[in-house]
Amino acid sequence: VLVLSLSLQAQSPKGKRGTFALTNASIETITKGVINNGTVIISDGKIQAVGANVQVPQGAEVIDCKGSWIYPGMIDSGTRLGLFEFGNYAQATDVGELGDVIPQMKALTAVNPNSAGIPVTRISGVTTTLTVPNGDLFCGTAALINLHGYTPDQMFAGFEALILNYPRTGRRGFFDRRSDEDLKKAADKAMDRLNEIWERAVQYHKIDSATKGKGTYYPEMQAMMPVVRGEMSLIVNVEAAKDIRAALKWVHEKKIKKVIFSGVAEGWRVADELAKANIPCFVGPVLELPSRDYDRYDKAYANAG
Repeated sequence: VLVLSLSLQAQSPKGKRGTFALTNASIETITKGVINNGTVIISDGKIQAVGANVQVPQGAEVIDCKGSWIYPGMIDSGTRLGLFEFGNYAQATDVGELGDVIPQMKALTAVNPNSAGIPVTRISGVTTTLTVPNGDLFCGTAALINLHGYTPDQMFAGFEALILNYPRTGRRGFFDRRSDEDLKKAADKAMDRLNEIWERAVQYHKIDSATKGKGTYYPEMQAMMPVVRGEMSLIVNVEAAKDIRAALKWVHEKKIKKVIFSGVAEGWRVADELAKANIPCFVGPVLELPSRDYDRYDKAYANAG
């Protein structure tokens, strides 16, 4: 037990506050190239200065980073981090809820700051993640979180977005043995459901505006109203080129002001159309096989470019 205790203490050093000067480092700025022999000043948990000729504040703890690189923290734009634990324990998994229209379910409220995956991810250089719920059509609201904090509110990075899993028209894999007719029926039914829900959200917005918020409370539509009003982003999960084109048309017809496409595995096939629509994309996963057997092996890696 003593050995185990010492081992755990060694793996989990306590953080400390103060003013720190990271000197003599190669600093990757992303937008302004590399700063050689540069200095980063950190105070009160925030970066105060970056450059080659930065004055080290009096009393700062100096850390010599000669031969090392300093990068900005990376952002993972599609994870379940904080919503599940490793192992087959249903009680520790909260990635989704029952129902095909549950936008009021917020990922932030379910984030576990003590999740074992958080420090592992943070020490690997990812300091911020978009934690996304899983499910059917409107499966909930995603939250951007910083991987440091003792409560979900402390971790919250100030961005939330509604998730739409756009209806798929193709097969879901080699195991999908449905006929072409059955595939079309399923896709049409899903689109009818999507249009029905969106129209309901628009009507709720109109009633809410007319009654100045004194109408009947409908939690699902209340959660969708910020997207209808252009106050919150809608993240559309869509993969195949045919579905991306359909989603572009749907977003344009519904006049959705803030929209982000996520996944877009075949985005490279319709890159010009996405660019013309000026729709930002969260592209991935990268460690994946091509979506079609005859595509080049590196398409998942090259897709973002």
